[in-house]
Amino acid sequence: MSNPVFIEAMRKSLELAAKASQQGDIPVGAVVLNPAGEIVGRGHNTREVDNDPMNHAEIVAMREAANANSSWRLDDHTLVVTLEPCTMCAGAA
Repeated sequence: MSNPVFIEAMRKSLELAAKASQQGDIPVGAVVLNPAGEIVGRGHNTREVDNDPMNHAEIVAMREAANANSSWRLDDHTLVVTLEPCTMCAGAA
């Protein structure tokens, strides 16, 4: 049986991907879950809006999670993303 926490996380990631698409970017969304299963980071591609090649959904979500965690280390956190991460994002994760 599927974990309802992950289903909801993917649902939120898909909503974020739609937002990226509406802003003219590739539709990718991502969330980061803390060990308790709570969303602590959200992101969608904002490369076009921000003119920033680093603003992939995963990076944006991990930055927000790191701020919420007060640490760049996201041990035991889970990244949920709508698309397989690129090499840059996989390395960052």
